This record gives sequence, structure tokens and C-alpha cells, in this order.
Amino acid sequence: MPNKRKNHTNIIIYIALGMLCLVLVTASMSSGLLAKYTTGSKSIIGARTAKFSVSAERSDNNGDIEFVQADGEFKYTDNSYEVTITNTSETAVRYKIVLKFPEGVTKYLKVNNMSAAEGSDTIEFNGVDLLPGNSTKKEKFEFTVTDAFYEQNAGSENGLSMDDVEIEFEARVKVEQVD
Repeated sequence: MPNKRKNHTNIIIYIALGMLCLVLVTASMSSGLLAKYTTGSKSIIGARTAKFSVSAERSDNNGDIEFVQADGEFKYTDNSYEVTITNTSETAVRYKIVLKFPEGVTKYLKVNNMSAAEGSDTIEFNGVDLLPGNSTKKEKFEFTVTDAFYEQNAGSENGLSMDDVEIEFEARVKVEQVD
């Protein structure tokens, strides 16, 4: 009898090994089949900074404006002062031009028919449009000084004559990058 039992045990072991082989072969084949339909992704986290380069140039060398008297007002002789803004950035910029005058001058002065706020020595102009990358914009300003300025300063240490008035000022361009 021991032989019969040994045969049954061998048969059970052979069946178990056969089933194990079938499971391994089936798993191997199905994983290859499923691999065709799976996706993968690769994430790269990082950012690149855009180039930012803006320059501004003015039309004269010192920021001085000379006026001549005409029709009851002093007008700038060539009637304009120009600021050229060049944007060589990769992005657009928004800009503001700030003209700063000596204390007390702005109450007698208009630029492009705009006056300074009361008590302020600056007149600010916001750029009309966004300035796109790799472009240039020229802003022109017309200055007007009233007779009251001449009357206030005539014969003073400023050395004003009947023929002309000179006003010193600073022109600053403030630039903001726009995404």
C-alpha cells in the first residue's frame, strides 16, 4: 500500500507544479499585454526668468527748459521735451514718467495742460499703453508757465529777464513688468 499512497502524493505534487507553471506563464503574458496600455508621466518642475531690460533717454542734456514770453505766457522755445523709452525685455512693461521740479515751481507750471497736485513738486504721466517687448515709445511734453511765475521771480536772484525763463527739473521713468 505504501506504493499507492506515494503515487497519489506524486500526482498531487505534479498537478500543483503544473498549476504553478500555468499561473506564472499566464501572469507573465498578461503583464506584457497590459503594459501596452499603461501610460507614464515625467514631471519636471522649474521656471525660467524672462529677460528684463528697459532704458530711457531724454531729448536734452541737463533737464533744463528755456522759455520765451509769448501771448501772456512763457512757452518752451521748441514747444516739446521728449522722453524715449526702449523696452528690450521679453515681456511687456507699464511705465510712468515723473517730472520733479524745484519747490514751489509747479504752482506756476503746466505740462501737457496738466498741473501738479496742490503742495506737490511733481507731475506724473502714466504711459497710455503697455509697451510690448522689443519696442520703443516716444512721449512728448509741452510746458507752459504763467505770467504769475514771471511776476513772482522778476528781478530776483534767479536772474530772470524779460526774454527767457529757465526751469531745472528731473525726469524719472518708473517701469513695471507685466506678465
